[in-house]
Amino acid sequence: MAKQLKCADVDPKMRGCSFVAEGRDEAEVMKKAADHAKSAHGMAVIPPDVERKVRAAIRDTGGSKDIAGRDVKLGTSKLG
Repeated sequence: MAKQLKCADVDPKMRGCSFVAEGRDEAEVMKKAADHAKSAHGMAVIPPDVERKVRAAIRDTGGSKDIAGRDVKLGTSKLG
């Protein structure tokens, strides 16, 4: 199942940040979140307490992604 993280959900200090990371799984979202934290928030190292908050803020999107990261609607294919 696809996952999503909203930076604003991680910490009240980040409420003004509109960044959203989406991915096929938690690992993909964590990679995008780490890249964002470094570039947008100047975090050269992600402390363990922040990593825990990020993991806790990751949610299922209810959809799925294909290998290219595009949304996939399940159950809509007609075979035969």
